[in-house]
Amino acid sequence: YTFGDVLFFLDEDGNAYHSCVYLADNLVFTKNGENEMMPWIVTRLDDVKQLYGREPNYKIQVFRRKWPEGG
Repeated sequence: YTFGDVLFFLDEDGNAYHSCVYLADNLVFTKNGENEMMPWIVTRLDDVKQLYGREPNYKIQVFRRKWPEGG
C-alpha cells in the first residue's frame, strides 16, 4: 500500500462494509464504530483488520488515485 490508497473491506459477495485511507508504515486514517459521533483516528492497519476482518472470506480491495499525465 502507498500513501492515499483507499482500502475497502469486502465481504464474500464483494460488498464493502468498511473503508480507511492508508497513510504510511502500517498506519491508516479511519472512523471505527457504528456511531457517527465516533472520531476519525490514526491507527494501525493490523488493528483495523482485527476489528473488521472477522467476516468469512473477507478481502481488502485497494483503490489508488490515478494522477494526470505529468502530475
